[in-house]
Amino acid sequence: MQSALTKDAEGFRICAPADFQREVVNANPGWSYPWNRTQAPFAVIGDFDGDDRFDVVVLQCTETESRLAVVFDSLPMPRVIEFGRGKRLPDPWHGISEYLQYVPSGEMTWPDFIDGERDSTVFLEHAGFEVVMFEKAAITYIYENGRFREYVTGD
Repeated sequence: MQSALTKDAEGFRICAPADFQREVVNANPGWSYPWNRTQAPFAVIGDFDGDDRFDVVVLQCTETESRLAVVFDSLPMPRVIEFGRGKRLPDPWHGISEYLQYVPSGEMTWPDFIDGERDSTVFLEHAGFEVVMFEKAAITYIYENGRFREYVTGD
C-alpha cells in the first residue's frame, strides 16, 4: 500500500500527529480524539469496499499541501483513489484541522440539518469513514456500487 501511495503522489508522506492543530491531537476539556486499532487522526483501517480485505484511508502531507487518499487492497496491486488536496499553513497553530474517524458497519443515523425533524437511519453493509473538520463539519463516506456516497453527518 505504501508503494502505491508513493507512486500515486510522489513527495507526500502520511501526516504525523505534529502536523495537526493541537486541539485535534491533544485532550481538550470534555473531548479527546478516540485513538484505537482502526483509527488515528491521519489513518483509518477497514474493509471499505466489502471484499473482506482491509483497506486504508490516509491523510498525507508535504510542507505546503495535504491530501486525502483511499487505498483499496485489491489484486494484483493496491488501487489508490485521491479525494482531494489542500494548502497547509506553516504556523503550527494552524496545522491540519481535518481528521479521520472509522464508521463501523450497521445502522447509522443521518441527521436532518434542514428542520431537525426527519433524521434518517441507513444500514451500512460494510465500514465507512468520516472526515471531520474540527468544530466545523463532518462528512461520512460509504463505498457502494463502485463509488463513494457522501452523508453530511455534522455541521
